[in-house]
This record gives sequence, C-alpha cells and structure tokens, in this order.
Amino acid sequence: MSVDIEDQPFFDILVPDRKLEHELERVSEADFIAFDERFFDVIGSNPSIENMFNLSTSLREAPVYVPSENVLFVADQGAGKLLRINLTVEPPTFEYVALDPPLEGINGAVYSRFDELIYTTVNACPSAESGIYSIDPITLQTKPLVNNFLGHHFNSPNDLAVTKDGVWFTDPPYAAILGNSSSAELRATVYFYNPKSNLLRPIDEDIQMPNGIEASVDERTLYVADSGSLCKPIGQPTVPTKHHSVYAYDIVGPGQVRNRNLFYVADQWVPDGIKVTPAGNLYSAAGIFVDIVSPDGDPRTVETGDISRLCRRDGNQAGQ
Repeated sequence: MSVDIEDQPFFDILVPDRKLEHELERVSEADFIAFDERFFDVIGSNPSIENMFNLSTSLREAPVYVPSENVLFVADQGAGKLLRINLTVEPPTFEYVALDPPLEGINGAVYSRFDELIYTTVNACPSAESGIYSIDPITLQTKPLVNNFLGHHFNSPNDLAVTKDGVWFTDPPYAAILGNSSSAELRATVYFYNPKSNLLRPIDEDIQMPNGIEASVDERTLYVADSGSLCKPIGQPTVPTKHHSVYAYDIVGPGQVRNRNLFYVADQWVPDGIKVTPAGNLYSAAGIFVDIVSPDGDPRTVETGDISRLCRRDGNQAGQ
C-alpha cells in the first residue's frame, strides 16, 4: 500500500478491513496516538494539551528554557525578534526583548549548563553573518563565536547541541533553497566547535539535509536528523525518496564520532528538531506530529500495521 505522505495523513487511507477502518476513524479524533504500551509511561493515563497563548502565524524556531530564571525564549523569525515567556507567574506572560547586538536570524538555540549561556545558530541577517553565537540570558548580550569554515561562509546553520567538550551543530543549505542566499559555499555538514580552543571540525558531510541534532545525556551518542526530503521551496511537496531519518553516532572523543547507524525513519513529513530525555526517549518534531522514539529506536507513536491502542481527547484509552 502506497500513501503520499505530503497529501494524506496515515489515518485517512482507504483499507479493505472494516475493523481497521473503524480504528483509523477513531485515530483521526485523537490528540495522542500510541502504538507501544511504553508510550503511556511517558504521557500517563490522562494527558492533555494546553494552549498557552494565541500568537500570530509567524514562523517560530529555537525554543530554549533557562531553568535559573524559569523563562522560555522563542525566536520569532517573521518579526526578527526574540520572545521571552515568563513561567514564574500564572498565567505566564510574554514580551519581545532586545538583544545587544541584535540577532534577527536565530534558527536554533540550546542552554548550556556548563557556562549558563544560550548558544544559537544564526542565519545571515542584517546584523550578523551566518554562524554560532552566544547569548547571556540575563543581560541579553550577544557574542559571535564562529562564522566560517576555512574562510568559506556557512550556508544556514540550523540546530545545535552542547556537551562538556563543545558545541555540535548542523549547516544545511536551506537559505539557498528559500532564496535567502545566492549560492552555497560548503556542502551540507555537521560540525563540532570548541569555544575554549576555537577548534572547528567537520563531523559528517554525507547527510542530505542535516537538521536537528542532540546528544544523549551520558554524551555517548550523537543524534542527527536528516530532512533531505524537504529539499524544495516552501509550498512545494517533499520528496519521499530522499531522507527523512535520524542517525545515531558513537561519540568517541571531543569532536570525534564513529559508526553512523540509521536510528529512525519518520512516518510523516521529516524529523526537524530533536531532543533526548534522561530515560533515552527521543522526541522529534515531524510536521504536525511530535514523534517519540524509544532508546532502541522503536517508534512509540508511529507504526505500520495494527492500531492497537490510542488515547482520545477525553483522556480515555480506546481500542483493543
């Protein structure tokens, strides 16, 4: 059975089995869909989705939580500003803040517990070159860290992860695809950067579109999302025959990896931003879905075959 992942969600497909058709109808009404019993260990027996704010439809990226301040920063790319959400009050409040110097092109961000700074990936913008920058979450002072490889401009740095040894980040050519850059000077590449020594090392240049990136809590595994099928300008369909996958690497030293393995293939759209919990579960933003994958690579919210259980909007488990 073949389904166009761009035009049709999996629960709208036509099937000859009436029982399965009925189950798929129930799935279409659900906010949470589970295909593995362990998924309920993650969301509990009565999960809910809460709308915090009604914001404009502007593109937003780079959510980053600062525990010491109990605030959440989100980049509003459409406005070219940084949104700060105060979670210490109820209900939470939000405001736009002014960075000094400004950074309009923030695309990815992560908080470093090692030096209490926010590290960001920045696309070329009026105030900055493409590269990696730091933000002091208290003073809102910004600082450029690295903006080229061997004198060549980065394409459009997308996402990053911080470990004790440095910063891992991805650099796909999305700026060129979106028409924001006339040409790409480098291959799509995964890099490692050490802010203390200024060492910049390419890790892998054989991924179609390196996107989200994250390290396991024990810093033994590096995960990289390849959104290669999202290779056309906005508004055009994805290319299913290209990659929509997450790869896992063994971290064997500072800025050194080995043994790239296929870890997960997204069922819908492409894996974008990814995060890994202390329990080893991988969360992946994939279009209108958030996929949760077990530490051994088994999808907990995406599966082909029988729909065994699902969680309805009312929180009641349905299906047998």
